[in-house]
Parts: sequence; structure tokens; C-alpha cells
Amino acid sequence: MQQGLHAYNLPTKIGVLYSFLKDQIHLPSLRGLSGRRNITAEFNSQNEILDKSSLLSVSDLKGNITYVNDKFCEVSKYGREELLGKPHSIVRHPDTSSETFKEMWRVIGSGKVWQGELQNLAKDGSSYWVCATVSPVLGQNGKPVKYISMRQDITKQKLLSEELNQTKSRIDSDLY
Repeated sequence: MQQGLHAYNLPTKIGVLYSFLKDQIHLPSLRGLSGRRNITAEFNSQNEILDKSSLLSVSDLKGNITYVNDKFCEVSKYGREELLGKPHSIVRHPDTSSETFKEMWRVIGSGKVWQGELQNLAKDGSSYWVCATVSPVLGQNGKPVKYISMRQDITKQKLLSEELNQTKSRIDSDLY
């Protein structure tokens, strides 16, 4: 991390993104006011891209949601106020095994990143699929203090894959 970043008071949303992306982005020089404007502009641009493409959330150690972006609300069909303070399991689909979540909590609780595909349940009862990455934010003692999650909506891909498999099965059964 470049020196002096903590001295600059970044907005919360940008700070959350910084925590998640700090090792994956190029930070402009922070020398002087123009450097501060540059970093704010870069984070704003990255935030806009992420808001349009990814479902982002932050949760506390118990899995209660403390932040969601607009895309998360759009895909889950919940309002932000309906999600904040609620357990992340509010979007858990009953067909997703409890073993999947036990493994996820084991991995992130140990300070490592978990990745996988999950079927979720929207407020209206419809299901949607995400490719999720959940990362712990570690405190100075090396233990998680919160979790940040980024998801890509892969519902269309899953539906197309299912349709392709069904078509293949019909063709196979017609041939034999």
C-alpha cells in the first residue's frame, strides 16, 4: 500500500472497494491534492464498473449484511433497507446444501478466500445463480473482522447449460 492513503478520508464505499481491491489495482501517486483527486476519480470509475457488473456485499463476523450495492439489490429484488442488518442467508436457496455453507465458513473463518457457485433466492421466490468470491478482511491479529463478497450473476449461463444438456440427452436417447 502506498504511504499516506490512510491520511486521506475516502468515502465509505470507496474505502470498502479499496479494502477488496488494494492488491489488484494501480494506484496513482498521492503527492499533493491532484494525486488525491486522481485516486478518488480512479476509485469512482472502478466503483461504477463494479456497481454495474457485480453484486457486492459486506457482512460482519456473524454473516449479517452491513453493505450491499445497487446490483445486489437489483438481482435479489430486495431493497437495501430490507437487507441491511439481516443475515446473508436471507438469499439462501433451499436447494443449496448446508455442507456448501459449512465449507465456505470454514475457509473464510480461517482467513482464506472462498470461491464457488451458489443458487440464491430472490425476494419474489425466483432463483438466480452467482459465481461468488468471499474474502475475509483480516485485523492486525490476522483474524477476520468482516467479510467482503463479490458475485457475478451467472443465471443465464446456467440456464443455457441446462438447456444444452437436456437437448443432448434427447438427441442421445433418440439415437439409441
